[in-house]
Amino acid sequence: MKVLKILLFFIISVTNLMAQDSIDFVRMSIAQMQKKELDANAELIYTKPDWAWFDEPLKGKVAEAFIYRRNADDFFPKLCLLYFFDENDKKMIGVEYNWGTRNFNYDIPEKKLKELTRKETEFTAKYDTLKTQLGSLLGEPIRSGTVINTAYAIITQSYWEDPEKVVRLVLAFNRKLWDLPFGSKSDTELLVQIYYKN
Repeated sequence: MKVLKILLFFIISVTNLMAQDSIDFVRMSIAQMQKKELDANAELIYTKPDWAWFDEPLKGKVAEAFIYRRNADDFFPKLCLLYFFDENDKKMIGVEYNWGTRNFNYDIPEKKLKELTRKETEFTAKYDTLKTQLGSLLGEPIRSGTVINTAYAIITQSYWEDPEKVVRLVLAFNRKLWDLPFGSKSDTELLVQIYYKN
């Protein structure tokens, strides 16, 4: 009976974790996206009417951006969702799930940034969970691996592509803070980026 209770607790915990990190590939209208974030009790923290793209497949496009923070997220830094809509036809052209220190999240005190440098295991576990989830939906990535692994940082990436979209999963983890004249800085982030082709 005890084993059954433990197994049930584990299944419920994993289900809840997957629900929190659920990646949505549905291409929404602005109204649908706003309703989704309202239902998730998310906070609109930033809008920008002229977000310029420099990466393929959206290079040269200008988008209207909406950035929401999921305050109920129990991971630190909290999840921010960045939604991008074509400036002309208002069609969704991309979405980014961003757990990071550069995601319009908040001004993180230096003490918290130092604590973050000791959370590589947690970030790696979340990366692995997301990679498994994306793999179950999209198949094997076309490219995956660690591109940088130094005493200062590790960057690991996986890419998927199909006729409709490009999906990129990135873990960029700072093992040490950057000491700058105005204070310490961290560029740690975990991203899932979805770019629609047409």
